[in-house]
Amino acid sequence: MTKGLRMVPLFIEPASLRVLFIGGGEVALRKAEHLRDCIITVISKDIKDELRSISSNIIHRAFTDDDLAMIAEHDLVIAATDDHGLNDSIVRESRSKSVLVNSVNGGGDFMIPSTLRRDDFTICASTEGKAPVLPPHLISTIDGMLDIRYDLMASLIKRVRMEIRHRVTDQKERALLLEAILADEGIWSLVQDDAEKAYRKAMEAVP
Repeated sequence: MTKGLRMVPLFIEPASLRVLFIGGGEVALRKAEHLRDCIITVISKDIKDELRSISSNIIHRAFTDDDLAMIAEHDLVIAATDDHGLNDSIVRESRSKSVLVNSVNGGGDFMIPSTLRRDDFTICASTEGKAPVLPPHLISTIDGMLDIRYDLMASLIKRVRMEIRHRVTDQKERALLLEAILADEGIWSLVQDDAEKAYRKAMEAVP
């Protein structure tokens, strides 16, 4: 990462993303949990059983210099060994091949944030490596604040949006309608006890 620049948060479709993990310990497992829907290859002499279960390809041996050629075959690389020198060399090699890399030693081109995932929305938190104990705390705090009404409101907004997208063709007008629903305390009061009644009230504002 270029010094002084903030990282850009992105959401990426995982299904066809090829990820190479070099190292198979606890840290690798934590990162792989976020990437479980990707096509995961792991190279390591020791591999956690849980990591095996979510991986598509296991190479059960120590990483060697000959394996560096595999980096170019992947979209993302995770350098997760306990050898700092090896992790640094993996970062350099990945960058030389224009492959995005993350290192457990810090640095690299991307980071994996702490995540709160509900059915219809996802919230992420990161300090970009500056205070790594804080994001899990933030996510835990936010999780405790967001009661079932937020899940129900997300479902309601999704339903209304699908219903009105052909009736209200202007995107800005649709956005204003949905924002008005979110600002309506009456709908918030209804959504937990009677979702259908909340939906009918939300649709009253739709032309």
